[in-house]
Amino acid sequence: MVFIGRFTDGIKRMVLARRIIEPQFGDVNNDNAFDLGDANNLIVAARDNRYRESFDLVDDGVIDFSDIEVWLHDIKNTYFGDANLDGEFNSQDLVRLYRRRIRRRHRGEFAVAGW
Repeated sequence: MVFIGRFTDGIKRMVLARRIIEPQFGDVNNDNAFDLGDANNLIVAARDNRYRESFDLVDDGVIDFSDIEVWLHDIKNTYFGDANLDGEFNSQDLVRLYRRRIRRRHRGEFAVAGW
């Protein structure tokens, strides 16, 4: 946003300002979207036992499977198996998982957590 106006000293100036957006519950990476980035961040935090208050969706002091489940069912309104988070489980999800596995195998990655 750009504000143009006169200040108390009478000089006209342009000021750049950033709009501050409050983080939304469940948007763990604060990108204003409930997407794969949030799911992957939750999974990695649970796997590595890293605590961040914004990731603790059930407010129990730990990041674990229950936080992932709340994000998936209550916030994203989908379920396990929906790999592309479009709200339904179909062949597109299986293709996405298969392609991801092939890419990782070519890079030599095998036991990497993620959505």
